Amino acid sequence: KQPVTFDASPSKDMDDEPLKKFIWDFGDGTPLVETPGPIVKHPYAKAGSYPVKVVGVDKNGLKGDAKLTQRVIDPRNPKSGPPYCALTNDPPTSKVDEPVKFDASKSHDFEEKPCVS
Repeated sequence: KQPVTFDASPSKDMDDEPLKKFIWDFGDGTPLVETPGPIVKHPYAKAGSYPVKVVGVDKNGLKGDAKLTQRVIDPRNPKSGPPYCALTNDPPTSKVDEPVKFDASKSHDFEEKPCVS
């Protein structure tokens, strides 16, 4: 199993200082991992799509989180794999009753072809 490197180093607090602690959920049922730094490695045992979440904690104990989907392909069967789902929102921060545009057009299957229903 080759580990995946996750990097949350762009994370900063409101004073633009680095965060003090990171809590990682790799989405595969393994226990949460707490690290003092923003970079961590994690191996996956099986192919699939895994919802990865990191919670960053600042010097005041305030928390913020970030999420992504990690796709893992079985090298013994590279012709199949999970799709990639991408979603953007505009604007990223909205006011009450302000319309928000959601766009999933960059999603694709494992061969990087558009997803179809």
